[in-house]
Amino acid sequence: GALAEVDKKDMGHEVTCLDIGAVPAGRQRARFLAVGGFDSTIRILSLDPEDCMATLAVLALPAQAESAAIVSMPIGRAAGAPALFLCIGVHNGIMLRARLDPRSGQLSDTRTRFLGAKP
Repeated sequence: GALAEVDKKDMGHEVTCLDIGAVPAGRQRARFLAVGGFDSTIRILSLDPEDCMATLAVLALPAQAESAAIVSMPIGRAAGAPALFLCIGVHNGIMLRARLDPRSGQLSDTRTRFLGAKP
């Protein structure tokens, strides 16, 4: 694959982490970009050529995001259809997991888990 700069966006603050999800089967590009910043938020941006870099969702965090990952995981005990999730590692040792709608890019069903403080 090739990497090409198509658009730029001034986030208005320093970026602490970002992730482009895996490219779905049958597509040529990922649909979403997750961007965490020093303002203790994480934003979902569109990578669709028609509205590239448009903000689709914003999630306020309890502290600055240090890592983000857009992952596809099965739901439930039986291996059901996979769903998209945004996993966020936060500076204070908390991990958040939010469901990412594969069509609209909206975040829902946010869950938190304390993993521990840094040594």
